[in-house]
Amino acid sequence: MGSRPPVSSIELEDLSAERRQRNVESRRSRSQRHDEKEKELKYGAAHVIRLFVPVSLCMAMVIFTMNTIGYFSRDDGVYLIYTPFTQHTENTTELLVMSVGNALVCLFFVTLQ
Repeated sequence: MGSRPPVSSIELEDLSAERRQRNVESRRSRSQRHDEKEKELKYGAAHVIRLFVPVSLCMAMVIFTMNTIGYFSRDDGVYLIYTPFTQHTENTTELLVMSVGNALVCLFFVTLQ
């Protein structure tokens, strides 16, 4: 029968060094995956929900301002530069098209700056 030669202590040390190296690499890869996952979750639902309060307050202030300051509520035929589509009409489709047009003009002015 064939017998295996005895394992030397040098070979045992090499095996244990290889195992340690694999364990270290395994821990590093797990740590990197954990870090990547944490970065993805850094701006999760809680951060988005926290944005609702200041955005809602800002929108409420704009609505309040537009309803209380006479300049925004009077119709004297003078319009701002970013609202070129200002025809008075009862047609809903025409109002929608003019609103989209005004929104695009406003976006154009915002992106210029």
